[in-house]
Amino acid sequence: MSVSSNIAEPPPLPAHSQVAGPSRFMPGMTGRDLLGIIFRVCAELRVSDIQMRSERPVYIHTNKGMEKLDFLGILTPAHMDEILKELIRNRESGSHGFGQEEASMEMRVDDKIRLAITDFAERRVADFSCDGIPMGDNGERSGRLRIQAHLSSSGLGVTCRILNDFIPELESLGIDPDTTDTLRHCVLKRAGLCLVTGPTGSGKSTTLASLIDWCRRNHPKHIVTVEDPIEYQYPDDMPDPEYPGHHIPSPSIVTQQEVGRDVHSYRQGLKDVLRKAPHIILLGEIRDREAMETCMEAAQTGHLVLSTLHTTGAV
Repeated sequence: MSVSSNIAEPPPLPAHSQVAGPSRFMPGMTGRDLLGIIFRVCAELRVSDIQMRSERPVYIHTNKGMEKLDFLGILTPAHMDEILKELIRNRESGSHGFGQEEASMEMRVDDKIRLAITDFAERRVADFSCDGIPMGDNGERSGRLRIQAHLSSSGLGVTCRILNDFIPELESLGIDPDTTDTLRHCVLKRAGLCLVTGPTGSGKSTTLASLIDWCRRNHPKHIVTVEDPIEYQYPDDMPDPEYPGHHIPSPSIVTQQEVGRDVHSYRQGLKDVLRKAPHIILLGEIRDREAMETCMEAAQTGHLVLSTLHTTGAV
């Protein structure tokens, strides 16, 4: 494969980031180092959608379309293997069920990485989310990540979206105030089905996350989510309105479950959810008939169900 020798200069790192480290891909780099380089540049460029492929430069989604970060170099198959292992390691190390001793924890994480790689080799695709990746020695990390690993004619590929670390307020999303009030009214109903629809990237998941976050801070509810994968994580506490700078437990309990990690499928997740006495059920994106039937079944049993649906418009 021939690569153009006209390599663009990399953009400067953010002024507040004192990161010492390589600025190009090199042979033998670890997955953490490779991802750290990529995410530092993406943080400076303020982009969140990234495409990584074997024998290709990194591509990013911008308002101009796809742009390549060829100044970073080319990702080799070995680089891609390391990237996938690091993403899986980050997912598993943030998961539950590990022992208290560090050595035991690392052993179990490595075992799960091997199992996850074997599962990926069989299924040819893997969807998951994980915590942010360190972007240097100063402790700065990327936002949480939503990952799809897949195979194609060019080999291993990874599509990555960097998620916000914070859940925005509904008022900050640019939604009409009347619509905001309607959404809040819907989430307080005892039963029914509420769908947030729109094309990819229109803010469906963010809208629902903002709605759930508002509810958990203002109403005593048991909210159960079944997602594939989990995108936003809801904290257990909230700022104390009477004592600025202090935090108190939020009035709601939010139980989050991820398909493939905590439950085998949406249908199994729903069966388990109904036994948890929830006030609100959030099912992740409706991608197929089974997911739609699952939502309808839950709504018909007297529960309030929230979900998203991919459409070209609002209807």
